[in-house]
Amino acid sequence: MQRKRYHHNRKRNPMAVAPRPRAGSRPAPARGKAIAAGAGALALAAALGLFLWRPWVDEPAPVSVSAPGGEITLAPATPGPGESRAQAGDATAGVWAPELDFQYLNQPCLYGDELLFSAGDGAIDKPVLSGLYLYSLRDETCQQVAKTEIENGEIYETQINDRYICYVDSDMAQNNVIYCIDRASGARTRIKECPNGKPKLRLAGDSLIWMEQTDENVDKLYLIDLKSQENIALATFEDAATYGVSAPCITDSAILWAAPDPDQSAQQREAGEKSVIQVFQYLSESQVDEEGNLIFDTYAPGTYVHEPVACGDAIAWIDANKAPESKLYLSVGQGKAHLVDENVTAYAIGEGYLCYSRDEAIWAYRWADGQYFRLSPEGQKAMLPAMAGKTVLWFDVTNLQEQKDKYCLQRLDCEGGMAAYRAELAAQPAPEPEATPETEPAPEPTPQEDS
Repeated sequence: MQRKRYHHNRKRNPMAVAPRPRAGSRPAPARGKAIAAGAGALALAAALGLFLWRPWVDEPAPVSVSAPGGEITLAPATPGPGESRAQAGDATAGVWAPELDFQYLNQPCLYGDELLFSAGDGAIDKPVLSGLYLYSLRDETCQQVAKTEIENGEIYETQINDRYICYVDSDMAQNNVIYCIDRASGARTRIKECPNGKPKLRLAGDSLIWMEQTDENVDKLYLIDLKSQENIALATFEDAATYGVSAPCITDSAILWAAPDPDQSAQQREAGEKSVIQVFQYLSESQVDEEGNLIFDTYAPGTYVHEPVACGDAIAWIDANKAPESKLYLSVGQGKAHLVDENVTAYAIGEGYLCYSRDEAIWAYRWADGQYFRLSPEGQKAMLPAMAGKTVLWFDVTNLQEQKDKYCLQRLDCEGGMAAYRAELAAQPAPEPEATPETEPAPEPTPQEDS
């Protein structure tokens, strides 16, 4: 892995909401693809005086990204994934399905013993995911925390931790608004309007990141400190919607995203696109030099990279943009890429495990010893896993004719599975009650300015 410095661009145009860039206002990217990165800082770097934060920094400084030269040998699973799945351990005992009084459920976000999701009822040919709900695995209570305020709107991109609830209110057209609810006070903040499409959110600590399309062929990766409201555009992709459609990842210490390998020629790209994974340790002093430049780590796995996810020192990704034949890879300690399975488009990572759906079943791969486990019961049709820690959630789509969505949950490394884990939760003292988030009128956004 290589480390590169990225020069901080201090020529900034403050804006409350970044306007849509004008067509033709940017130079043509080198070799057909360009990535630009800008430097900012979170609370740590700001406290050190290394960066000057400004509202809605929309013009990151251009950089070139280097990656290790030469091909990196891929390390396939031994034995192959198919044979390993045939010998997978049975981890289906104790799977639990919560009773939720909604016809339609959206992809949820897990945090601790809480589940955040949008849901609703009605005809499927109309917007139905109009409410945002918080469900407790401990006591099986469900409360509404927000609802759409857009005509024909629905709620997407739900994100939760112990401090914030974030989401996008969207009509899947030009009205896409990012909101954040402070869980301690219940106050809600309108973060940004995104007129060109629904952004992809990720949350950790006080930091929210998202990938947003800002023009026809331009996507940007934004970072905001939710406590100070200071923000930066970390990266820009000027490309035919290749890396801009890849969701970024944030952990408690790092931000990761896929980017083109600048060492590839156009001819090499035609033969097979290769990518790098940018890693920014955003809370580390070592990622900022004495001149205020950011230092990004660059990992070149030797494959194309789409939507990297990370937990600890493990990173997983697929090698195509959600294509049915996508291969799922894993790297631990940014070592050689390890082929986990094929024909995978949905996956999630947690403590010690990589979970994914294939052949209408949910599987878990434990990278410490290379063991596979089946999580969904035989006969159940399962898809779209989500994961936090060692809790895994997926959709049970066995009986689609019922027209009622259903979640299933399982707890890894727990004898008796999720059913036993819930009993443990119930036996624990109840946590101190937190302020109930209230749906307050959103503040009016500051009028947009021309760039």
